[in-house]
Amino acid sequence: MNLLLKKIFGILKDWLWAIVLAVVALVTLSKPDRWVKGKEKEIKQREKENEKAEQDAEQHQAKAEELDKIADELYERYKEAVEKHDREIAEAGQKKEPDDEPIPFDDPDSAAKFLDDLLNDIGDGT
Repeated sequence: MNLLLKKIFGILKDWLWAIVLAVVALVTLSKPDRWVKGKEKEIKQREKENEKAEQDAEQHQAKAEELDKIADELYERYKEAVEKHDREIAEAGQKKEPDDEPIPFDDPDSAAKFLDDLLNDIGDGT
């Protein structure tokens, strides 16, 4: 009888250890589920951030293209204005008035004569 009780207690002890190990294994295996859920949440958050960044990049690209078109248009206007200004300068350079002729001063005597003539003209009232 004593031997039978030892066998029964030995079997119960083995089963009890098996149950305890099974419970510990279940608790241990359930922890990665929380870890996995946390990582999945982080991944979803990063995906949302990436989508927002892509949308922002698309908006910035569209704005850059719009500004590029505006810059091209302004550059064309600038080139047209410069060409018009150059044409006006060239046309003005071709028209010479007799009074616009420069007076050459080759020596001090000619400069003195010019000033004397100028002062005489002013003194005469002409």
